[in-house]
Amino acid sequence: MRILVQSLVLALSTLGTFAHAQDFPTKPITIVNPLTAGTGVDVMTRLYADAVARDTGQRILVENKTGSGGIAAALAVKDARPDGYTLLVAHVGTQSTLPAMQTLPFDALKDFEPITELFYFPTYLVVPAASPAKTAADLIALAKTKPGGLRLASQGVGSGTHILGAIWQDLAKAPIEHVPYRGSGQILPDLLAGRVDMSFISYLTIRELVKDGKLRILAVASPTRWSGLPDVPTMAEAGYPGVDQDTWFGVAAPAGTPKAVVAKLFDLFVKASTDPALVKRASDDGVTIATSKSPQAFGELWTSEAARWGKIVRALNIKAE
Repeated sequence: MRILVQSLVLALSTLGTFAHAQDFPTKPITIVNPLTAGTGVDVMTRLYADAVARDTGQRILVENKTGSGGIAAALAVKDARPDGYTLLVAHVGTQSTLPAMQTLPFDALKDFEPITELFYFPTYLVVPAASPAKTAADLIALAKTKPGGLRLASQGVGSGTHILGAIWQDLAKAPIEHVPYRGSGQILPDLLAGRVDMSFISYLTIRELVKDGKLRILAVASPTRWSGLPDVPTMAEAGYPGVDQDTWFGVAAPAGTPKAVVAKLFDLFVKASTDPALVKRASDDGVTIATSKSPQAFGELWTSEAARWGKIVRALNIKAE
């Protein structure tokens, strides 16, 4: 009798969760973005949010919570109620590189439920228009002759920019100082003013500044050139193989979020990836829309990327500053 009652309770609980997922969402959803407003990641996240909002009739809010290379945002979501209404912009930094660099106040793989990858994009090596460097090799030569070397701005400790800079510095054996910021929005004023010498940044973020002649692109940190900028060489073509990383971003929920809710969120975001406005903006800005085959597949990406970048971080002895 006791077993029968327990089975009935479990069945009713499962049906309740399924019914909840069918109705989900019934109130606004907040997506916590660890990067600053106005960046390429922020623009793409908001386009996804708008598409999901139109589909569900519920507001999808994007909250920019910067700091500590994404740790502040990750903690805010980790500690949120696991009901699907608070989500994280998960990315290669928080899920893959930071865990190899320092002890974190969360488990990057176990404290979150992966939902789906959303997009990825290459980053471009850029310098102020006043820089004498016309190529990546020029920058290395300048770093080796300028007292104190050069300063490379990153979007934060553990970010793709930080890792790319460290790989490049090790490969070129040049004095390059890492200067972490909270995001590209804070980098740009200092880059334009020449207070830092260079950075790796998404084309979406710098497009207008490049068109206005205020910044110069030297190379792309990707295995291949982008058709939108066919004259920009890859870092490998510029003489620095291995300095490439297509930075991926996706969405995740707190651990313990019901599987049925995760599945509903997966369906909503995958459907949003076909939104015409989102697709056009991505195409114009060199962003690749890429959703996962399943939440489990996205989790497998976290694991494989953590192994890949963790090995590189440890080999180069990259530490959080």
